[in-house]
Amino acid sequence: MALAPPIIGNPEPVYNGRPCSVGVLVNDFLVVQEPPQGPRPTCLKPQTGSGQERFYRLREVPPGLVFDRVERDPAHGISYVIYVNPDDPYHQPAVTISASRFYGLPDLLILRDASIVSAANDLPVPGVTLDDGSLVRSAMWHEADGRHVLSIQPRYTDLSIGAAIGLLEPFTPAATQLEPAFNNAIVRELVVPLNGSDGRRHYVTMSEDTAGTVRIRLSLFDFPPGAYHAVLFRKGSCTSAATAGYGPADAYADDSPLQIFTLDERAGLVLTFFNTRAITITPGPYSLFDADGTSLSLYRPGDGGAGPVACAELSGAPPGPPDTGSGLAAGGQRDGSFLVVIGILMAAAAAHVMVRAHRQ
Repeated sequence: MALAPPIIGNPEPVYNGRPCSVGVLVNDFLVVQEPPQGPRPTCLKPQTGSGQERFYRLREVPPGLVFDRVERDPAHGISYVIYVNPDDPYHQPAVTISASRFYGLPDLLILRDASIVSAANDLPVPGVTLDDGSLVRSAMWHEADGRHVLSIQPRYTDLSIGAAIGLLEPFTPAATQLEPAFNNAIVRELVVPLNGSDGRRHYVTMSEDTAGTVRIRLSLFDFPPGAYHAVLFRKGSCTSAATAGYGPADAYADDSPLQIFTLDERAGLVLTFFNTRAITITPGPYSLFDADGTSLSLYRPGDGGAGPVACAELSGAPPGPPDTGSGLAAGGQRDGSFLVVIGILMAAAAAHVMVRAHRQ
């Protein structure tokens, strides 16, 4: 059912006994034509999901797409399942299936053209679709764990919203696909410089919690926009001679997809966060202060094999012998190491500060 723009004076929508004052109700969503006219919506009620977190994927991956990664943003209660177009050099999400623990009943949709909204009863739970063909293709519904959103970027795939809905199925991600949670009970922190190939200096802040998870924060100053690969290496030197010889066998989490973040615009300061259990700051078998050291490099995809655009020697001074590249004192690589970029865009009084996600 397509919606006409709501007209003030029509019978007032009521949600669970609460008058809404404006808009049109479609399942659990209140649709309001932009700009809103008349009274503000009065039936909105914020909710927090209480059920077990539920992930959805595409049962079959359509031609022109590949499964890329699962991202989690525990601080904001959001998770993402992401598919990309392998021919896209910037690795932008083509299809995203997200879940947010924070939502509203009803959820408010303020749109320039409310006619693109339709009721969708073929979703896992009745919800809505938004489809104008060229710019917006998405579907939304609510479950016990929160709001679920299926989003398609027509720029990167011609998959229709109806076809995508027909492919939805719940699944449980493998442990290596999930970011380890960070409990914010910090036991040690370390700040090291991240030196750009252009001579600029940025910084890496590592914080370890009581469970052994390390949150890595990249503070990037006036960084050029584009897609980047962030890679942790089991070797600690950032000299050009050393990094030229680094390969997948030298990287942590080589059983996981490349971790990628994209900067949409140049900003005074970009804060990018990674969580991992591949290394620890405190002493132990996974300490980054082993004989080989540990480094972090940022690369631009499709650069023809050029070296890193920035590199940080996380262990401090260049490592001494033996240079085995094992990076571990014992036991091999820790299971479940995974880096995820999370973020939001915010403005600061003194500078334009961007906190980025994959993903976004």
